[in-house]
Amino acid sequence: MTAVLVSSACIVLSLFINANATFKMDELENMVVTIIPYSDSATSTVDLPNINNNILFEIESAQNRFRIETVVFTVVISFISSCVTYITVGISLRPLEEFNEKLEEMTVRNLSEKITLNTSIAEIERLGVSFNKMAERINESFLAQKRFSASAAHEMRTPLASIRTRIEVLNKSGNISEQEYKDLLAMIESQTTRLSNVTDVLLQMVELNSIEKKDNIVLEDLLDELVCDLDLAATKKKVRISQKSENISILGNYTLVYRAIYNLIENAIKYNVEGGSIDIEIKKEGNKAAVYITDTCSKIPMEYEDKIFEAFFRVDKSRSRKYGGAGLGLALVKEIAMKHDGDVKLVEKEGEGNIMKLSLGIK
Repeated sequence: MTAVLVSSACIVLSLFINANATFKMDELENMVVTIIPYSDSATSTVDLPNINNNILFEIESAQNRFRIETVVFTVVISFISSCVTYITVGISLRPLEEFNEKLEEMTVRNLSEKITLNTSIAEIERLGVSFNKMAERINESFLAQKRFSASAAHEMRTPLASIRTRIEVLNKSGNISEQEYKDLLAMIESQTTRLSNVTDVLLQMVELNSIEKKDNIVLEDLLDELVCDLDLAATKKKVRISQKSENISILGNYTLVYRAIYNLIENAIKYNVEGGSIDIEIKKEGNKAAVYITDTCSKIPMEYEDKIFEAFFRVDKSRSRKYGGAGLGLALVKEIAMKHDGDVKLVEKEGEGNIMKLSLGIK
């Protein structure tokens, strides 16, 4: 294609030069005829008609030679330039052929391998760097999806296995008492509730991308509603809740934002010590609304600051089982925060307790 374009440009340029030269020669011919007019005078000592005819003939011959030479030079130059262009571009694009071959060899299993291109062309080198970064992100997503699928399967298999084992034991026993039936039903109810909670949160996480963000949310009012809804749980645990909020509004989905802050406060109540406290503060930080939740729970090691927001991760598995947690609450908060151009993280705190910071983009 490049060779064709170069040839086309040469031909068009030659046609233009040819037409322009012919036009100029025609002007010259007309000028000669005007300066040396035909004369039939018998007294003239100069043969003007012959001189005039000779000049016109020479001009016409020059025009013909010019046309022929232009065509020849155009063909030769177009051919040479096309060949040089084809070879030069081919050599320049050879790294792309190598790049394509390596891409065809890539699979999900070797996404972590970086592609190196032996080229001095800056554009192709940047292409390789960009692709390696993209492959790294895709590989991380695959690994995260793999871990998530394995954890989800484990979470669902465990209660089902417990129910199945209990039923098999009862079937093998001869006489089954009424109390054993009641214990079995209680266990089935407990495990099915756990399964239901897991599937509900998983469905919420899947449907996040399809939910629109059109609600004007006044965070102070939302916080008042949340504290009111969680007041009974805090009272049972004898946990004191204090709140302070600036007048900040964001554009988002009310239900999702409510769920995110609810999960953080609920965790702070659930895992708090009896007679503990929770301090909630909402303030503006740049173009973000920051929600700080400070509690007196057992301190979460900072080495888990990223892992606690992964699905099914638990710092203390036995404590999570005791309260019926599935390890999806903080993962859902993370997804909701990202959906609202924000983030959630564990802030380092001196002494006991933890600080969770939820950031949400302001409209």
